[in-house]
Amino acid sequence: MTRIEEDPNSHAACQPATPSYDATRDPKTAEPPKGGDPIPRRHSVRLLVLVPCLLLVLALACDDSSPIGPSSELISVILVNKCFVVIVGEPCTATARAFGPDGELSNPALFWHSSDPGVFGVTGSSTEATVIGSRPGSATMSVGNRSGSVSAETQVSVIPRRE
Repeated sequence: MTRIEEDPNSHAACQPATPSYDATRDPKTAEPPKGGDPIPRRHSVRLLVLVPCLLLVLALACDDSSPIGPSSELISVILVNKCFVVIVGEPCTATARAFGPDGELSNPALFWHSSDPGVFGVTGSSTEATVIGSRPGSATMSVGNRSGSVSAETQVSVIPRRE
């Protein structure tokens, strides 16, 4: 009696071929990616543009001028030396005191403003500012936080210089 041995691969031809997926090959050409770069070049360029833009947005969103910490929260501000009357061309120093929940703030970020820069200008940061009259008249000087939600103001009159 003759014995017929079956080839173990003989049934493979009868079964449908199942495509295999290889993540390391390009699906369009079935070739391995060129250069071995795991991120396609078009995505690399997008990342090179997006990452600096995101860093710029984050940098602009941070306000480095204000102190950090819970005690830096500004809850009130008062004007001490108000410069009620200013002579045209002569400087006057205005002073403010700022307070947080824990008491007076030592170096607050305050912003000074003139309602009419044509009458007088005001420049300063923190608790001192210089007021210089430009022409006779009156306007409002204010000091407070950046948003203006906490502020103090006073009327400033500018008078002509006596000759």
